[in-house]
This record gives sequence, structure tokens and C-alpha cells, in this order.
Amino acid sequence: MNKNQTCEMKMVFVLAMILVLIVLSVELFVFHNTFSGVIGFLPMLFGVLVISMVLFTAIVHVFTSMVSSNVYAEKQQYDAIMSAASFGVCVISKEGSIVSVNSRIIEILGEKKAASIVGKDVMKLFDLEKVGFMNLFHRSLEGQSFWISEHSFFTSNKKRLIFKIHGLPLRKMKNSAVDRVILVIEDITERKEVQERYQMIARNVSDVIWTLDLELNYTYISPSVFKQRGFTPEEILKGKLVDSMDENSFNITRKAFQEEMVLEKKGKRDLDHVVTLDLNMKKKDGSFLPVEIKTSFIRNEDGIPVGILGITRDISERIKNEEELKIREVKYRTLFESAANAIYIVKLDGKSGEFKFVDVNHKGLEIFGCKNESEFLGKNFFDISAEIQEDGRTAKEIFKENVEKVLGGEPLSLEWLNRRVDGSEFFTEINMNFVEIGGEKFVQVLARDITSQKEAVKALKDLETMYNQVSENAELWLWEVDPEGLYMYSGIVSEKILGYKVREIVGKKYFYDFFHPDDRDQLKRDAFLAFKSKEPIKNFLNRNVDRDGNEVWLLTSAVPNLDKDGNLIGYRGIDVNNTEVHRAQEALIKSEENYRAVFDSANDAFFIHDISDGKVLDVNQKMLEMYGFSSKDEVVGAYVGRISSGRKPYDDDGAKEKVLKAAVEGPQVFEWECKKVNGEIFWAEVSLKKVNLGGEVRVLAMVRDISGTKKNVDRIHELDQLKSRFISSFSHVARKPLNEIKWGINTLLAGDFGEKDEKESQFLQKILGDEETVEQMLLNVNLALEIEKGTVVYERVQGSLVSVVTQVVEYVKSDCKLRGNTLNLNVPADEMLPNIEMDVEKMKMVLLALISNSNMYSKNAEIVVSVFQKDENIEVRVIDNGIGIPELEQKHVFEIFFRGSNVLLEYGETAGLGLYLAKNIIEAHGGKIGFTSKEGEGSSFWVSLPISQNEE
Repeated sequence: MNKNQTCEMKMVFVLAMILVLIVLSVELFVFHNTFSGVIGFLPMLFGVLVISMVLFTAIVHVFTSMVSSNVYAEKQQYDAIMSAASFGVCVISKEGSIVSVNSRIIEILGEKKAASIVGKDVMKLFDLEKVGFMNLFHRSLEGQSFWISEHSFFTSNKKRLIFKIHGLPLRKMKNSAVDRVILVIEDITERKEVQERYQMIARNVSDVIWTLDLELNYTYISPSVFKQRGFTPEEILKGKLVDSMDENSFNITRKAFQEEMVLEKKGKRDLDHVVTLDLNMKKKDGSFLPVEIKTSFIRNEDGIPVGILGITRDISERIKNEEELKIREVKYRTLFESAANAIYIVKLDGKSGEFKFVDVNHKGLEIFGCKNESEFLGKNFFDISAEIQEDGRTAKEIFKENVEKVLGGEPLSLEWLNRRVDGSEFFTEINMNFVEIGGEKFVQVLARDITSQKEAVKALKDLETMYNQVSENAELWLWEVDPEGLYMYSGIVSEKILGYKVREIVGKKYFYDFFHPDDRDQLKRDAFLAFKSKEPIKNFLNRNVDRDGNEVWLLTSAVPNLDKDGNLIGYRGIDVNNTEVHRAQEALIKSEENYRAVFDSANDAFFIHDISDGKVLDVNQKMLEMYGFSSKDEVVGAYVGRISSGRKPYDDDGAKEKVLKAAVEGPQVFEWECKKVNGEIFWAEVSLKKVNLGGEVRVLAMVRDISGTKKNVDRIHELDQLKSRFISSFSHVARKPLNEIKWGINTLLAGDFGEKDEKESQFLQKILGDEETVEQMLLNVNLALEIEKGTVVYERVQGSLVSVVTQVVEYVKSDCKLRGNTLNLNVPADEMLPNIEMDVEKMKMVLLALISNSNMYSKNAEIVVSVFQKDENIEVRVIDNGIGIPELEQKHVFEIFFRGSNVLLEYGETAGLGLYLAKNIIEAHGGKIGFTSKEGEGSSFWVSLPISQNEE
């Protein structure tokens, strides 16, 4: 019964007593004046008794109603909380069997009702033996709560689940023994899987993603802009859009924006509309880079534009390839057939007035779903076009208008809605050029399937969709298999590469099912040898067969997926379609003429090596450009060591070994450290293959510059992983359960479910403190994200580091005392240390992280904090004799999310952000941070900060 109900009871009782007194007074007065003696007193006594019984009955009824109402209300609130909770709740008996569960547990385990779960052994159901659950469970029966920060297991249908578990003791009455244990289970499977898969995507993104406000000012740009144009994101954000391109490109951009805004004002909005422009963007060296940008509006919940989202792609290579198509017929045909984009030739039929196909390459047949040329050649252009195009005009109207321009000598580029043989529609970007062959006029059309790009822009609001689209644009097939090779995840690019939809692969196909029958046994053995060694798989070239029986060559890279005990639970990797490269290499050995055509026009650097000593016999133009040579004479006859870094194994001996290996063992793919004429070092991917040229056995080397990718991929990965993991996962997933927990605890502390004694209040306050710790963790995550973006603002002032250290020490003394630790502070007593320039609040975060770590990982120990001057720096040392850090893990201490293996189980509540933030803050102040540690004996962390130069 709460306070309000108690007050109501008291008021009813007082009113009843007043009414009894009033009735008694009236009775006395009436009977005293009318009767006398015993005869007059009896009626009066009878009336008082009757009224008293009536009032007593009313009081009992009111009391009973209040108690029943209170019990019913509390039951309803409990049931509501249990059913609405986003986390699973499971009640366990003292014997370890499940007594009851909420609906979330049923949903997580894929069951239909609680009856199929209740009564089962919790250890077996959740595979808890490997995390030492029985010890934790017995501790809970003794009145202690416990945490399991991360636990993964496979359900009966081989579905992998990952949980966070919090165990709480449950008593029937206040001071009784623990009767049952409550497990609060949070399913973090989706968060972990999205994070891991997105990690693979980020390694291959090279396009620049950016946003503008409606004033055409940059609000965000991805770090890949440095690779593309030489500017850092900070340099771009300080400038304006007009500074990033030439005058003509800016005018085109502004005009397109104004036209889109006019359509918006007229109500002719298309929420999925994407604008594609070809522009010239300014590079840091003063030159201009031709790019393709795709933009669409960022809209609010009402569909109103609030900004602009864009993707910039370097098209310099594409432009160069298009120009090379005009070279002599042999080279044109070689490139025509091996091109990655569709190419077809259209001729105006003078008799019928129709536009008919007279030629098409293999890629053109593929994207339109044709099995051979007879299904394509001779058809009208409009047979493969959607009748109504994206802008509402007919295909005939648009094509005739543009063909006339092209025939007049004006190259043209536009987006086109096509129709495949099976009737499905898709978008291409087509580039039309006028060509004259044998005195006749034709239109050459270069078509690139851009359906995936359009879908990617539309789907950027959804993280899962975004990374699928990025992988599709890059033609990367992401996958994950279990230890037996069964696919547990597949990216949507599988359909593009092999013709199989995701639902046809996951849980149904093994990776070796796609290997070519002639290679399957050997490749399967090689793959499982790698599985057994738990080693990464890198650039593994393998021949596969798609749904239609066509050969598909894949280049596979993968890493092992291990549990916390080091057991293999599968592999996660990427397949790149290497078919076109393989076909180009095969074509090179067919004839000298074909070899020379492809060799001279290729976009990758090519070498021909003598098989005996590795000497360079021939190179193509791309090689001269890549290494900075002016003519072939400077290279031919030289050894590879001249154009290698010279650092072992990247020297002559290493090169000869690779060439010989390609000649004896077969094709080799590897990375090589190269050197340009000017001494600049860069990384390249090298593919070696034995070929027969002019009757001589040689080794052909294809070299691709990957230095930009190696420099930027980790940076892009970390930024996108942080954005995905914390902005999406923490902000979206964690907020709701945190708010529910906070609301529930505050409700209990307010006494809405009855008064709490001191121990209960202290316990609830402890939980509330933990919730606030999680909220602080979210703030730390935001700071980490700002650090990665380079947007952290430091408010530096002159101040005393001794003063800051003293404040932090006083703040954490009580926490140290609770753990039985002694915290001592040593500062110079006879002199004042010089001031330093610092952001006081962020410096407090650093010191709090160091001292709190020593306190957390020590018990009944001494922690010593010292401040002193060393040369031109002020140093702070924090020394403890706690559990220490394993030697093999010490190199990772300052990495984000690092936590030592010796603390994972017992100290599951930390996120591994403190030391990462500390290192970045100290280095931003021009200082250094380091440590020494020995497992089982303790650690000593130190911070060194420069004394302000204006100090006397």
C-alpha cells in the first residue's frame, strides 16, 4: 500500500469517528429531554451500535478495495514491463532449469511458445559451459550479480547467436535466501555481423562520398578525397564548392541544382531522382580531374530537401579508354571484345529508317541476357529500350534527337532505361560517339550498367543496403562460411558474378560447389589446408562455373573467424571477378598481333621477362607512365631490381625467384614494393603468367598500382566502422533499453512499488550509476568519432598540471577505497612546476582513464601517482601492482576497443576506449604517452607534456 492509499484510510477512519460522536450527541440530547433512566438509555445505545457496525463495514470494504487495487496494479505494471522489454528475460531455478521466459526469449530462439523452453537446462540450451557459467550461477545463488559481456553459440538449426548476459539473484521475501536467478539477455548478433561485414566493404571503397547544404557549401566529405584529388577532408570543408572545380563545371552544377529546386517548388518532386553530371574537379597540384558525380536530395521526414548527397568517381581512365577505341581495327577489336563495359554499333538503315545493331561485344550480350549474337544483331535499338524513359519522354524521341547531335560530331553521354531479353528493365550510362568505317557513318555506343549505382544513392539511409550496393558497384562478392565451407552469409553480388541469388546460396551451398569440376578436388584440398592452419588466404586464383555453365575466374582473399578461445568458426572473405583479366591474359598468347594490341593499349603496366634471369624484354606505354620513364630503351635489358625498392625481398633476387616460380609452378599473384625513376616508392599488385610469344617461352607480368588503396583502406574502414557500430548500433540499439532501465529504477526509487530499505536503495543506486556509466561511454564514443574525423576542438589555456592531477585523485579516492586500494599522490613540495598549455577537461579525461584503469585492475593494492619535471616536459606516472598486461598483447594497448585477454571475463563492463582517447588527446597536445607492464606484477603508465614556451 503506498502513501496516498494510507492517507485515504486514515481520512475514512477519522470521518467515521466524527460521525459516531455526532450521532451519540444527538441521541443523548433527544433522549435526555424525552426520557429518563434506563428506558431512555437503551434506544440510544442500540442506535449507536447500529451506526458503528455500518461504518465498520464501510471501512473494511474500502480497505479491501484499496489493497486489491494496489496488488492488481503492481501485477499489471510488472507484466507490462516484461512484455515490452526489448531484451530477453529468463528465470532460472536453483537446479539450473528454466522456470519462465518473456516473449523476447521465445523470439530470439525461434520458438513458437514458452512451453517448448520452460523446464530445459539453461546450460545446454545456451551452451554456457565454455564461459564458466556454473561458477557465476553459484555466486548468484549466494546473492551476487554477474555479467557475461559476449557469448556466442549455434542453435539447433546452425544459426549463430551472440548475447550479452546479466545475472541477478531473486528472493521471495526481503531477507530470505536466494530462490531463483534472473538472466537478462540482450541479443547483439545483428550488430556484430553488420559490423564485421561492413569492415570488408570499407577496404575496397575508392569513390568520394560528400554532402552539401542548400547553399552549396560542403558539410561532409569522405577521406578518399585525398587519394582522388590530393586534398584532406579538412582542406575541402574550409573552402566552398566553387573552389573545387573549374568555372564551367560550377555553372553546370549550379544550373542543375536550380532546375531541381524549380521542380520541387512546382510539386514535381521525385524522391528517387538522381542527377548525373560529368565535371572537372580541381586537384591540389593545380590540374583538373574529370569525374562523374551522382547526386540526390537529402530529405527530412516530410520529404522536403535539407541537403544534397553525392558520390564522385574518377572517370579519367574511362575517358582515356574511350579515346583509345578509335585506334586501328585490330587493337579496337581486341579491346572491344575484352572490354568490361557493353559496346555496340548502331547503323541508320536508309530503307526502313530504323536504328539497327550491326555489332556488339561479349559484355553487351551479357548485360542484355543474350546467349549469342543472333539474338541481338539486326534488332532495332528500341527493341532493347524501355518505351518510356525516366524523364517521361519516349525512347525514340530522345534517341533520334541525340543521334543527330552525335552524327554532327558531338560526343554525348546520358542515362538510358533498357530492357533485357526476359523483359526486365535496368539502367545504363551510355556514351555515344560518331565513327566512320569504310566511308559509312555509324554510332558507337559504350554502355555501363549503372543500376547498382542508382540504387546505392537511394539506399544510403540504410546501412545494410548501402554496403551491399557499394560491394556491387565495386564488383566484390562478400561471403562468410562455417568450418565445413557452408555459406552462412552472401552478398548480393553473387548473382552478378555466378548467377545465383542470395537465398539460393546461404545455408544451401558450400564454397567448393562452384569450383570447376576439373579443379574441384585439388582446390578443395588447398582451401581446407588453409582452414586447418587458420591462416589468411590472399589472392587465391580459382576457376568456377556459373549457373549457365560459363567459366568464371575469381580472385579470393579471406581471413579466419575465431572465437575468443581461438577456435575456428569459419572464414570471412571477398571474391573479385577476375574473368576479364584472365581472358585478356589468355588472348595475349593466341597471336603476336593480339598480344601487341592488348599489350600497348592496356590500362595496367605490362612487362615481358626472360624466363632464365628475369631480365626485362619488353614493356608497354602504361609501364613507362607508371614508373616515370620516357622511353622503352631506359628499361629494356634491365633487371627488376632497378624498379624495385631494393629492400628484401623486393630486389633482384626476389624478382628472379618469383619469375621462376611462375614458369615452373603456374600463375602467381602478389604485392610488390616498387620504385619510380624519381625514387618514389609505391605498392603494386603483380600477376605473373608463363606465355608463348613468337615460339619463345616468356613470363608476362601485369602490374597495377595499389599504393593509394593500401594507404587509405584502413582509414576508411575505421571511420565507417565507427559510424556504423556506434552511431547506428549504440545510439539506436542502446538508447531504448537504457531509457527503460533508467525509468524503471527511478520508479522503484520513488517508492511507487513500496518503500525501499537502505540496502535496496543502495543496490538500485548502483544500477543507476552503471546506466550513467553507459551514457558516459556513448559520449566517449562520440569523442572517438570526432578524433577519427579530425574535428575535435581543443580549448587550450595555461594551467597547472599538478592542480588537474590533484582534482582527479580526489575524485577517484572513494572508488579506490571501495576496492581496498590505497591511492597516494607525490608532487614536489619545495617548488612550483611550470605551467603547460592544455584543454583542462580533456586532460582530466586522460588522467581519469589512467588512474581508473589501475584501480579497476588492482585489488588491495597500492597505486602511486607522481608528477615531476623532466628536461623541458612535465611527466605524470601512474604505477600499480595489479594484474598487468600480457606481453604479446602490449603492442595493441592504445588501439581502439583493445582489452587484454586476462580481463575480458571478469571485467566485462569496459569498452576499451579510455587509452585510445588518452593517446590521441596527449598527442594533440604535442606530448607522448607510454607504459611498461608485466602480467601478474602490475603496470606503469606515463604521460609527458611540453612546458609552455612562454614560461620563464
